[in-house]
Amino acid sequence: MSGTRRMSVARRARIAITMLLVCASTLSAHPVHTTYGELRVAQGAATLWVRAFADDYAAAVARHHRQATPPDSSAPPAQVAQYLAAVVQVLDARGRPVPTRSCGVRRAGAVTWSCLTWAAAPGQTLRNRMLADLHADQVNLVQVHRGRTLLFGGPDPRPRALD
Repeated sequence: MSGTRRMSVARRARIAITMLLVCASTLSAHPVHTTYGELRVAQGAATLWVRAFADDYAAAVARHHRQATPPDSSAPPAQVAQYLAAVVQVLDARGRPVPTRSCGVRRAGAVTWSCLTWAAAPGQTLRNRMLADLHADQVNLVQVHRGRTLLFGGPDPRPRALD
């Protein structure tokens, strides 16, 4: 009986290890295609920090600038800022583009954070197409300072209201 029980425990361990290996390989084969942003408004200025996986970000920036993707998933901050300005647009109440400027880029391990700022005004909307040219299933989330979360992605390219 104890031999059967030991075999059963050993067999369960092998099955568990096999399942972990299968799950790990499945996760690496199907990465998550999501960015996360935090939008804050204070004293008439809006600031948007966006986090994306560095490898995806570097590939999108390189593609935007018609360059090869660096093997270390790096991207020059100036090119990151240009890419971000091209794929994240702020529109005024009449649908006209609002000027934005970069307020920083920083790498933190496997992710890259980048920042845009602009003059906040009532009626503004936001369009976020980050990494959409790389992944058909790309989803971009922006948490707005008032506790709302804006969802971008899929077949609906319309801008979302910031008020």
